[in-house]
Amino acid sequence: MARNRMIKKEFWTSEQVMNLTIPARLLFIGMWNQADDEGILKNSALQLKAQIFPCDEQITVNDIKNYLNDILNQGLIAVRVKFSVDSISLIY
Repeated sequence: MARNRMIKKEFWTSEQVMNLTIPARLLFIGMWNQADDEGILKNSALQLKAQIFPCDEQITVNDIKNYLNDILNQGLIAVRVKFSVDSISLIY
């Protein structure tokens, strides 16, 4: 179930966030809503596309993969193996 999350004002001026494209920023925010209470969600570009950009046909699964890579390169997420399931951890 999606959770309510707050975006602090510092988000918008974080250099890590400012280095992302606008769609990657929106994906990152959407990931907060989809993550569990520990900040973990399944590492699936297809699921993230369906959950966060369900009717945006111009955004492809490949775009999501690229945005995830950009977010990862900024140090905002970490890819981890948990219980033998590939997952993404949000870095707070």
